[in-house]
Amino acid sequence: SNYDKRESVPTWNYITVHAYGTARIIHNEAAKRTMLEQMIASYESSYQQQFENLPEKFITGMMKGIVAFEIEVTRLDGQKKLSQNKTTEERNRIIQSLERSNDATERELATYMHNKK
Repeated sequence: SNYDKRESVPTWNYITVHAYGTARIIHNEAAKRTMLEQMIASYESSYQQQFENLPEKFITGMMKGIVAFEIEVTRLDGQKKLSQNKTTEERNRIIQSLERSNDATERELATYMHNKK
């Protein structure tokens, strides 16, 4: 177990950022297409070639189901819960458990927690 006390329950460690602002829907089809292409290039680059080879009629049809928007961010709030209330030994076991995870996000969290000791 990662915990010193038997009467413990597992909890999630996390780091989060909440963005606040005013959203605006993008109605211009060319602008929507540009946004989609930019997101594919940034977040799904391995899909780029497949997307470029899709029939235009298919893309146009799919675009009708996409609502594009942008947010003018006026405030960002960050929060983290990283087992700060645990003993050093418990935190070390939690970090080791996260380091062994198959989930890349959990391994990144372990690295962050390790660097913040």
